[in-house]
Amino acid sequence: MSEKINQALAQLDVANDNHWTGDGLPRLETVKMLAGDQSITREILTQARPGFIRATAAQAAQAAQAAPAAPVAPEPVATAGEQLAAAGTPSAVAPSTVVAAPPVAGAVLDNNDELEAKLADLKAQLADEVATAQGLSEDVAKASAAYAGQVRVIDAIREQINLINPAKQSDAIRGYLNRQKAVLQERGAKAQRLKDSGINLKDILPTRAPIDVAMGRKTARGTKRPGA
Repeated sequence: MSEKINQALAQLDVANDNHWTGDGLPRLETVKMLAGDQSITREILTQARPGFIRATAAQAAQAAQAAPAAPVAPEPVATAGEQLAAAGTPSAVAPSTVVAAPPVAGAVLDNNDELEAKLADLKAQLADEVATAQGLSEDVAKASAAYAGQVRVIDAIREQINLINPAKQSDAIRGYLNRQKAVLQERGAKAQRLKDSGINLKDILPTRAPIDVAMGRKTARGTKRPGA
């Protein structure tokens, strides 16, 4: 399985964001597809190629581009006799291979330290978000319980209202209106009797004392009633 993983990692493109995670690790789904093995896990991948991240892959690619390719000797021209002797046997030319430079151990350790620090920050941020979500859930639960309590109170009041006899309500309203009508009729009758008698209310009501009239003006002085 390590050989399949190494072959899959060799096919990753450092310029393709779809081949890498945000932390620079090889994307597990891409490695599974290239290796043709869906049983590969992140732990297996790390054990097969420890310290392999996008930065080290980029360094290896740059080293491969900088390394000169091995010269290929030109194929000698065979004579007619040699061609007849070698008829049916094609000549094989070994392809040139470029060995990638191994990653620098110090750089791998530094990158691992950075990844560990980022992982710790992400864990702390996730813990804060989980705590916030739990607090919001508790607030929602309290609000839901309070709302349910208010609904129960309203339902109880409605049940009490429904228990009241509608006929008794109508009789009470009708009696109140009749009493108000009688009061208004009595006031109208008194006013009519007063009008028919020819008596003027101004002549009947007592007049105000001069000192009360002066005090009612509220001038700058004389705002207090003098004592006896």
